[in-house]
Amino acid sequence: MDHLLRCPALVEEQISLKQVVKSRLAYWNIPYNTMPFISREHGLRSKWKSACENLALEDVSSSRLDILTSAFWKANQSKPFIPTRSFLESLSKVLDSRRISPFSNLLPRQDLLALLIQEFSLQTHGLTDSLHSSPLFQDWNSLNAVDVPFGAKLWTKPKDLHGSNLFLFHGPNDKINTRGLLDVLAESLATNLPTRFVCLVPHQEILPSRFLEVAVLHQGTPLFGFHRDEKCLSNCSMSLILAANKESLQIDPINWERFVNRIHEWCDLISIPKLTDALFRERE
Repeated sequence: MDHLLRCPALVEEQISLKQVVKSRLAYWNIPYNTMPFISREHGLRSKWKSACENLALEDVSSSRLDILTSAFWKANQSKPFIPTRSFLESLSKVLDSRRISPFSNLLPRQDLLALLIQEFSLQTHGLTDSLHSSPLFQDWNSLNAVDVPFGAKLWTKPKDLHGSNLFLFHGPNDKINTRGLLDVLAESLATNLPTRFVCLVPHQEILPSRFLEVAVLHQGTPLFGFHRDEKCLSNCSMSLILAANKESLQIDPINWERFVNRIHEWCDLISIPKLTDALFRERE
């Protein structure tokens, strides 16, 4: 029931239900029926945002603060009481962890993430943190325990990724060993559970076995925004890499022709490796 009342695909039905309920309450002349109803979630998140006005949050945008309050609510809503102090303390730990965070890039554009989620049936945003996780994914994981109060699942060993459809991104300036990361993911494929990884990382010439470069986003691709200024453009070529076991491809097959058409419509600075294209078209 909770999903039906929140699902974006049912927004028209949700508005209609609200209007019907309001009209019935007014018809029955229920006391205070004209007063706006503020949900527990709305009230608490408003308090948390107001409390943050006294903090130094120059590097945290209003949209990211909204994501943080939403994530904290979802992770803690079953508790009978959620003190504002708990939110502020958890947020403070996240902000302190920025000094050792390997992430320095913005997230890729939301329309690109939405495209990848749809075409590759992705569910989890992997190897990220509270300041970089995308709300487009159903869940996310992190290496840092300070992210758990905001809904992260801790990633401590390869088997934690078994049975997941995972997206991983690290940008040109992130302090991450790409080859080491791919080797860990390769180990996580050793399972009978349907498992797949889609990685967007700086261009790789050599990949582990069972990893396939499905697209190359060339230098200058507007990866981080819609404008052509320096902050929006990728300063190096990026590899879009797929790794999946056979169980994953059987359950969630990839419509290769549709993906190729959509990714080229998204940007014309993207090329598809000939070998990859031939392998997928051979399967069709």
